[in-house]
Amino acid sequence: MRRAALILTLAAATGCAPAGEPATAADSGGPVAIQPGFRERLADDDGDGLADELVLTVTVEVREPGAYQVSAGLDDSERMRVGAAGGPVSLAAGRQTIELVFAGSTIFAFRHSGPYRLVQLSIADPSAAVVAFAADMGATRDYDYRQFEP
Repeated sequence: MRRAALILTLAAATGCAPAGEPATAADSGGPVAIQPGFRERLADDDGDGLADELVLTVTVEVREPGAYQVSAGLDDSERMRVGAAGGPVSLAAGRQTIELVFAGSTIFAFRHSGPYRLVQLSIADPSAAVVAFAADMGATRDYDYRQFEP
């Protein structure tokens, strides 16, 4: 499993699928293919009962191993961006997972409850060329923003 660290900026947004539409992940036959869907969990690193992170785990199929840059957004039901995650990852050939870590404090600060949508999932090569993209990976479970660490 590869873990992508929190980042604060994303590449310019391109259209995201409306809430309620099925998750999509296209396989263009390129070096990396994003598989549909994701797993999710809350991480309470300090044990205070509030989530420090929302961790969404996506699966990818890698045809060309190497260094990549991953980025993704987290939107509320009205398409308001409540979080961003990503960073550099080193991917081996084959099927594997990438953890996208969204800071609980950022989610809390926006004061928008979920479900949230994992959107604009992008994987780029070292030249910044996007090699895999999914506009909308689907919705999380319901979350109240007060579940997250301020």
